[in-house]
Amino acid sequence: MVEAVKIRAKSGMDAFHVAAKKGHLGIVKKLLSIWPELCKFCDSSNTSPLYSAAVQDHLDVVNAILDVDVSSVRIVRKNGKTALHTAARYGLVRIVKALIDRDPGIVCIKDKKGQTALHMAVKGQSIAVVEDILLADSSILNERDKKGNTAVHIATRKSRPMIVSLLLSYTSVDVNAINNQRETAMDLADKLQYGESALEIKEALTEAGAKHARYVGQVDEAMELKRTITLVAWDTTAQKQVVSVVNKLMWAACACTCGSFLSVAFVVVGKGSSWMAITITLMGAPILVGTLASMCYFVFRQHFGVSRDSQRRIKRASGSKSFSWSVYSANISDIDDYNSDMEKIYAL
Repeated sequence: MVEAVKIRAKSGMDAFHVAAKKGHLGIVKKLLSIWPELCKFCDSSNTSPLYSAAVQDHLDVVNAILDVDVSSVRIVRKNGKTALHTAARYGLVRIVKALIDRDPGIVCIKDKKGQTALHMAVKGQSIAVVEDILLADSSILNERDKKGNTAVHIATRKSRPMIVSLLLSYTSVDVNAINNQRETAMDLADKLQYGESALEIKEALTEAGAKHARYVGQVDEAMELKRTITLVAWDTTAQKQVVSVVNKLMWAACACTCGSFLSVAFVVVGKGSSWMAITITLMGAPILVGTLASMCYFVFRQHFGVSRDSQRRIKRASGSKSFSWSVYSANISDIDDYNSDMEKIYAL
């Protein structure tokens, strides 16, 4: 009887294999109860019944086969792919969970291209599948295929911004891995067609510290300068004193200007029209005092509000043994913000 069950069709499948592929759970269970060894019978491409059921998303059949022989989860096709490889590629979340639950170690199996199930998963669009695979073993995050590509390379090339962001959220990710073509993920991102997805990927890579291959191992001078902009360096007591004296002179100049303006009013109108000078004084004094008060308010708020908070953050310049205080560097995210702050100061 078992020989009759093993008879293959032109497709190379026997009766059990066909039943598994079509999702006929009752037939599968009946045949397995009699001949459990049917789990290991593969077709001409070395495709197992488990593989055929998995890629068709027949979860009940997959579980029935695994209940009888869990080792069938490691049967690979001639191209080296397991059922997990293909299920991950097509985003079959239920199947992926079932396979990993039975044998978490299968996430490390590589096909003949050197790709793990993670490489296959990032080609698809299921974030849940990628998460499940990394949850089983996050050490495969930086595994390379035979072309030197990591999961980040492939997700970038396939323009999967959500998956790229997920991969970059792991602190162990090698964002600047270089493949056999001397390309990092940033190099691949530059080749993407312009669009929202490409912009999101580039932004995520930039935030993660990604570089082009030609800059890997070198100091990005532009980025370092951007991060270490220092408006005022409070390095010595002498510098503090100089700034203090200059500030006092500026305030003295403002006060003298106000006094001169009021005095001119009396000189222009003369003694015979002192009432006019008094009127001008009464009108001008509040304006001048208000201006000085406003200047005081903004200067003190700038000095004690922004400077004091940001001066608590000390940044050590790369390659230097000395510390420097940065008034605005901790708060400036880019050059435009820097320029806008300076414009406000000049306007004042």
